[in-house]
Amino acid sequence: MNNRRKGKKIQRLREHHDIKQADMAKSLGISQSRYSELESGAVDISDERTEQIAKLLKTTPEFLNSPDDVELVMNHNHGNNGYNVIQNVQQHMVGQDFMQQITDQLGQVIKDQSELLKETQKDRARMLEMLDYWSKNKARGK
Repeated sequence: MNNRRKGKKIQRLREHHDIKQADMAKSLGISQSRYSELESGAVDISDERTEQIAKLLKTTPEFLNSPDDVELVMNHNHGNNGYNVIQNVQQHMVGQDFMQQITDQLGQVIKDQSELLKETQKDRARMLEMLDYWSKNKARGK
């Protein structure tokens, strides 16, 4: 993966979590200037370092290494400086939470569709009863 793209992704996630470069550098046990080089793409980031950074930024090494971009958009629900990270579907959004959200949403869709089907079946049964009644009365000449 391109070092510059990876560094930019790390920078955006760090800013999203409101972490300063100096704090990241301290957590990683390196100087702030060395950390700055990582974000700028001036140096390679080892797999071990990528794992450390991913843990600090609450993501996965796979996402940091993926070509997916991170887009930041203003979240109006959190005030003027609240940002949400909007990422492609392939991104890892804290694994279990993401899967639970999808499962819950699909469960609700299935429940809604089931209710709609029940109503449709009831409507069909009523229409058949009406047609049967109409045809019997038509046959009697009413």
